[in-house]
Amino acid sequence: MDNIEMLQDELNNLEFRIDEVIDEMINHYGKFLNINDYFSSDKYKRVLVNRYSSLNKEKLDLVSKINRVNY
Repeated sequence: MDNIEMLQDELNNLEFRIDEVIDEMINHYGKFLNINDYFSSDKYKRVLVNRYSSLNKEKLDLVSKINRVNY
């Protein structure tokens, strides 16, 4: 049971970090950036899109792991 709680805490942390990246996108650019913004000449846009994508992948992997533990 402790393992699932640790995983859920990690998931909450990831979601918080994703929200921070989204907030930074909106504060800096006034919008949620998308994959097309990765190809922008603005390096910071690429960094934010890459960070969001990476965190989202981590989240999906963690959700999958949680689902395996639950079943």
